[in-house]
Amino acid sequence: MPDLGGWEVARAGPDGSIAPPPPGDRCAPPVTCGDECALPWLLASVEDLGPEARCGGQIWRWSLTGSDGDFCACAPLDAGGSLPRLPFAIGFVPPQTVVVAAEDDRVVAIDGGADRVLWEANSTLQPTDVFAIDDNAGNPMVGVAVRTRGGDVSRVDFYDAARGGPPISRGVNGDLPLGLGVSSVTQSPFDRRWLRAVKENGHAAFDVDPWMNVAYTEPPHTTARDGFFLHTIHAMFDGTWHRTVWTGERTDLPDRPSGVFTLAIVDDGGDNRVPLRDDCDEGADRLPYDTTCEFLDATADPPLNTSAIAICRDAAGERRIVRVHFSTCYTVVRQEQVHPDLRISGIAVGAPTFWR
Repeated sequence: MPDLGGWEVARAGPDGSIAPPPPGDRCAPPVTCGDECALPWLLASVEDLGPEARCGGQIWRWSLTGSDGDFCACAPLDAGGSLPRLPFAIGFVPPQTVVVAAEDDRVVAIDGGADRVLWEANSTLQPTDVFAIDDNAGNPMVGVAVRTRGGDVSRVDFYDAARGGPPISRGVNGDLPLGLGVSSVTQSPFDRRWLRAVKENGHAAFDVDPWMNVAYTEPPHTTARDGFFLHTIHAMFDGTWHRTVWTGERTDLPDRPSGVFTLAIVDDGGDNRVPLRDDCDEGADRLPYDTTCEFLDATADPPLNTSAIAICRDAAGERRIVRVHFSTCYTVVRQEQVHPDLRISGIAVGAPTFWR
């Protein structure tokens, strides 16, 4: 059970409705971790939509400590106010580099321990994903997948994780053996030099070596199931399990319900198809997630190989971060409780490594 100290959990009324939480006036969740913020981290990029931009762009953090998956809130990161106002995508490069990318603005890498800018670069397209990867020489890199607004991924830019500089830019349809229709990109859980991608109406997960221009589409790299329309992907290796988490829709079910799909396999592959949607008709906080949530982004939950963490957007447009664990969902934070001008745009996890 996660530590929800400091948060008021909304309750369903007699008619099943959910009363909105009282609006907050903070810029970030109250710190409950004390001075230490131990890895692994849950990271959220937070946009400031207010006319005065009082809070500015931020990165909210939680420490995911404990075998039972408990967590506490750490001090947020903003690099002394140097982050873009509208950070859209977020990722992590071990040991402690946090990278955000903003639409038509900048890619900014910060030292997650010292909260200071390491480097930044201009960005001209909408970022979809930020992920860690090594080049063939073993140098840590950061990949930023970009697209024209509302379209599929068109290019992946690879930056030196320590220094930034001009990126190595590779188009998905020609420079990389990805082709058209790629909706999301992440690190591969099998090799630190590879990336892993998803096509909304094709491969659910396949790995690509972008340095040798080789695609791996045989098991355990291909995972597909009819009637699943997948939007985002996140992958990591947790020391035992190769984890992949998607968000998407079940197009084979009435009303095309939104869902989170989690897969954990060992080296032999096993059944590597996309699993059925993670169900949590009602969580411990009595919120009917399956009927109210459109899941926008999701990551693996490092301490729990049966769990995922996701962004839920309800019908009113309000967003919250939820933990999806077996058949139960828990609210981590609701953005309205912090400040009504803020919007959670993306999530990531920070771990000592994403690979073996």
